Amino acid sequence: MQRIKVSYTQMISTLALKSGLRQRVAATAIVYFKRFYVRHSLKDHDPRLIAPVSLYLAAKTEEHTLQAKIVVAQMAALYAADHQYPYSVNHIYDYEFKIIAALDFDLIIFHPYRPLMQYAADANLSDLLATAWPILNDSFRSDICLLYPPYVIAIACMFMAGTLHDRDMHEWIASLKIETQDVVDAVQVLTAMYNAGPAPIRGADKQLAVINSKLQSHFGPRIQSIPGPMSKKPPSSRKVRTS
Repeated sequence: MQRIKVSYTQMISTLALKSGLRQRVAATAIVYFKRFYVRHSLKDHDPRLIAPVSLYLAAKTEEHTLQAKIVVAQMAALYAADHQYPYSVNHIYDYEFKIIAALDFDLIIFHPYRPLMQYAADANLSDLLATAWPILNDSFRSDICLLYPPYVIAIACMFMAGTLHDRDMHEWIASLKIETQDVVDAVQVLTAMYNAGPAPIRGADKQLAVINSKLQSHFGPRIQSIPGPMSKKPPSSRKVRTS
């Protein structure tokens, strides 16, 4: 199950990149995706649909433009080598409401990017940002965004960056006057993520092909077209207001 989640968080990042969206949009989409599966089972909701819908919704939340038909076209291109992508624009619109409900209509996500930059500036550690930033981007492969507040994740990333540059970061951590055990635990989560190996790339190994085949076999017979009024863009497809 964890392998599937990691694969589809990577897919969200790939879709965002192809769509010219900022990393923050991809990060918001990944948090939506992970929070959805906290409440729902992978057996009942196809990640091949939840991933693109999460990105579509996140783009609106972060005030970017991403058309549903573009998302579907990109997913179809990604799956061309495996099988025909089974979902349509109407499925995107339909599941948008389901994801919003699963999130309790709370679409505002606070990310660690801003606190990371603030900590670096305050402690004169800006030279570590070039290392800490990729660690933070990689962190979305794990479930750390569900476990710790943004400031703890930012500190953990900065600590790891300093360690990689042979800096003694303990004095800096002590100066923050925070619960250090949370930082230690967050660092362990990130370390375990890297020890598990690099993020899987679609088509890069045979196990992913097996996963895709199983998803199609499981969900294929259950996929239905959505007729009627859903053929038109619903009112919610306008940008979501976040204030």
